[in-house]
Amino acid sequence: IPYVQVEDGLQAVQLIESGEAFSAIVIDNQMPGLNGAETVRKLRSLGCKSYCIGVTGDPPGCADRNNFESAGLDVCLDKDSEGLVRMVEELRKHGEALIEAQQRQRESAASSNLSGRSATKATRLSRSASGAS
Repeated sequence: IPYVQVEDGLQAVQLIESGEAFSAIVIDNQMPGLNGAETVRKLRSLGCKSYCIGVTGDPPGCADRNNFESAGLDVCLDKDSEGLVRMVEELRKHGEALIEAQQRQRESAASSNLSGRSATKATRLSRSASGAS
């Protein structure tokens, strides 16, 4: 799986501002510069629709964690072995959904192309039958 790693939230924002697109983003709450919550809010304000997985060592109910969770994350996970397992599961689930969506798009495009070809062929047939060229 190709990926890009950045050192801080500002670099993540700059990547999105430059036109980069990602299907998923894993973001830590405790980053230098822009923290996780600030980064996610900025990404969302830029129109970033990527699936955002937040990771944090903050305990549930902590103000920093609550702020992070409400910033626009799709899911927030603990930085422990159970959280890492869940992160892999979330990425796998999201990846499968993306693959299914791409397959539906290809099938729809193929169906549209076939319909367009049939209409063009029917037009040619009707022109031939009427003697037009």
